Amino acid sequence: MNVYLYMIKCNDGFNNPVKIGIAKDVDKRLNDLQIGCPYPLTIEDIVKVGSRRQAEYFEATCHRLLTREGKYLRGEWFKGPVDLRDLYDRVSCKINGDVGIHPTLHSLREEQKDFDLGFLFSLKYHGFI
Repeated sequence: MNVYLYMIKCNDGFNNPVKIGIAKDVDKRLNDLQIGCPYPLTIEDIVKVGSRRQAEYFEATCHRLLTREGKYLRGEWFKGPVDLRDLYDRVSCKINGDVGIHPTLHSLREEQKDFDLGFLFSLKYHGFI
């Protein structure tokens, strides 16, 4: 079953924060989130990701990158605007080892003590990425 990396925007008229997450059914996820939010929520972008495990990795890495860029607000919410496609490309680039293209990723890789390159190669070798 397909899993999607999504970006949902909270249209609060002030900060317009975005949530980066994963779901099998993004419309259902939007409806679930809308119940607890007093402002209108909209789906801003969706990227199809192969497996749940791969999607979880993409989501966590996107969160780390946005946090490093000073966009973290709370939970899985970040200061907008965020270009999900660019973020996805940057994470894909990291997985494939092409970190020289993106200085932010190179810096992240140098600083991140728990970065497990072997795990990434294993994912690629077994066809998850």
